[in-house]
Amino acid sequence: MAFHGRPNDGIGPLRTAVELCRAAQDQSGAQRATWLLGVCHASVGEYGFAMQELVPIGVLADHPQRASKWAVLASTTMGSVYRQQHSYDRAKQCDQRALAGCDSDTRFDALIGLAADSVGDGDAQAAEEYWEASHDVSQDEWRQVVRLAWVEAEISLMRDNPGRAAAVSSAAVDVCAQMNAPRHRAKSLLFAGVAMADLGEDVAAKNLLSESIKLSQDLETAPILSAATEVLDRVKSSRVSA
Repeated sequence: MAFHGRPNDGIGPLRTAVELCRAAQDQSGAQRATWLLGVCHASVGEYGFAMQELVPIGVLADHPQRASKWAVLASTTMGSVYRQQHSYDRAKQCDQRALAGCDSDTRFDALIGLAADSVGDGDAQAAEEYWEASHDVSQDEWRQVVRLAWVEAEISLMRDNPGRAAAVSSAAVDVCAQMNAPRHRAKSLLFAGVAMADLGEDVAAKNLLSESIKLSQDLETAPILSAATEVLDRVKSSRVSA
């Protein structure tokens, strides 16, 4: 449900998983389920509930001897939550903590988070450097491919290259469709729509954004829905003005 379905549907089973793991004194299992629970809450815009789950394990990334990969991933997810709220300094603190406590399996997540933080700060140079670093350690894994595309699209838009942003976003849409990852597909459609709007291709932008909105409504992923609706309204407004 966190990555291949409706995140809201994952919340109940994950709460049960956390309780079962704690009862069995399975710390790693409890942290993994808690991280996924935070992902589900954040995906539907329940940021307070997400942070309530993520903070207790995310801060463990400050203590490598106590941290697991789930603590690092919780910290990067906290960074994502802060980015959604435009708190880029706090997001950067979370991703830097994750980078300090990461291993080879989680280094990508920390670096791509820092790249996204730099985009939010408007620092294209730092974003490119972190993007390159994350690309260098990336694997041929669909979520990494898609997240690289998202940040590359954002950097391309910052560099006034919407054509490149459209290309990488459209490729991400295809990857998500192949992997049955509707939430990631909705966000990739959003990026593609933004890029097409910047290219002046308003009809294509409207179609992409409308598809993102419909998918986000079905998934109940409020953050993507809100962003796509805002961009679509701007596109419609610009067409009326023209």
